[in-house]
Amino acid sequence: KRLGVELKRTNTQLSARQTLASNKEQRADLHGKMARGIAPVMAGSAPIAAAVHSAVQFESAMADVRKVVDFETPEAFAEMGNDVLRLSTRIPMAASGLSQIIAAAGQSGIAKTRTELLQFAEDAAKMGVAFDIGAAEAGQMMANWRSTMALDQGQAISLANAVNHLSNNMNAN
Repeated sequence: KRLGVELKRTNTQLSARQTLASNKEQRADLHGKMARGIAPVMAGSAPIAAAVHSAVQFESAMADVRKVVDFETPEAFAEMGNDVLRLSTRIPMAASGLSQIIAAAGQSGIAKTRTELLQFAEDAAKMGVAFDIGAAEAGQMMANWRSTMALDQGQAISLANAVNHLSNNMNAN
């Protein structure tokens, strides 16, 4: 009789372990199916997240521009934002970077009109690409050159071209 009780208890434990193993296997299978189902959704949302992040960066940079440049109307400010977006399609720099350059020009007071600000941004962005530096640094560097050396935009571009030429042709020894 005692042997029968032990056998029954062992069979019950064995059955419980088999059920647990089966449940664990089913959960693993469901987890795999969920992961395979969610992966395409996550991959598909990555571009949207990147676009939202870029838009937030651009809006933040344009807010900095608004702080240092006196626009006559809200429409003039909106048009500057549109100009920056158009410029970003012609120059290999993000719109937020171009906005940082415009903020540097506006803060230093060296460019005041929309045309001057956009020209400064285009020139500084090209300089940033040539010098392999970031947008904010390029804008600040060009603004510093112009203000400390009393250069106009053409002279600042000539200086940038000379510096770039020298750096490209210097002996690395």
